Amino acid sequence: MKTANPEQELRFDVPTVGAGTLRTIADAGGRWLVVEAERTILLDRGEFAAEADRLGVRVIAVDPAVIEREIAA
Repeated sequence: MKTANPEQELRFDVPTVGAGTLRTIADAGGRWLVVEAERTILLDRGEFAAEADRLGVRVIAVDPAVIEREIAA
């Protein structure tokens, strides 16, 4: 899961994902990337989507409130 740290200053340091992130996940044997919706920058959407398909990595964006609720549980 790719999320911001609670102390992270989101005005200057926003979680970012791209094709390289997907390659790293695939190289490690991962099959999923979960990111915070509306709090993650996606680099080159077309390349990202093509690489996700090629590598078989599935991507899901989750509402930050859901993530916070799950972490607190």
